[in-house]
Amino acid sequence: MDGFARRRARKKKAILKAAQNLFFRSGVKNSNIADIAREAAVSQVTIYNYFGSKAGLVREVVLEMMEDKWKEFEGLISSEIPFPEKIQEMVDSKSQTTREFEEAEFLDPVFFQDPVVVEYIDRFYRERTIPSVRKLISQGRKEGYLPPFISDEAILAYLARFKDMAGDPEMIAAGNKKLRQDITYLFFYGLFGNKPGGSGN
Repeated sequence: MDGFARRRARKKKAILKAAQNLFFRSGVKNSNIADIAREAAVSQVTIYNYFGSKAGLVREVVLEMMEDKWKEFEGLISSEIPFPEKIQEMVDSKSQTTREFEEAEFLDPVFFQDPVVVEYIDRFYRERTIPSVRKLISQGRKEGYLPPFISDEAILAYLARFKDMAGDPEMIAAGNKKLRQDITYLFFYGLFGNKPGGSGN
């Protein structure tokens, strides 16, 4: 990468960071290109040259945030902590991320109809999420939490529903940690099950 390309990349990164900060501070709807340009110390023309429109900039911000969250998820999957703790962290992280996205007004249904976003999320799920979750399932089997007679496909479907539940407004509420812990318990042991080797207490 030559000097010009490096400067361009740094400037683009600065714009994305400024936009993200402003969106979280004021919300997407209340943030305009002039504000973002001021925050990033660039001209409005530069932002339009890089991203085409405010919608294009919002898209880039969200996709970059997804990449950052993915790095955290990968770190969690590859860590040495026990399977139940990984699931609990995933629930807490999902709830926190959803809460942050809602506060910044990122969860606009129109955004998720964007063909670029739809294609990105579909590819992300197929190429990254599924292989990593299969590693998590393998760990769960080795540690005795997931029965060997239940297929990976059934567990993946169950995890998908569980992930959706973690985005429910009641689960997202900052003070509802106990609720999330209870739901995680039900994820592992069901209504009538007990912890392996324990009494369920």
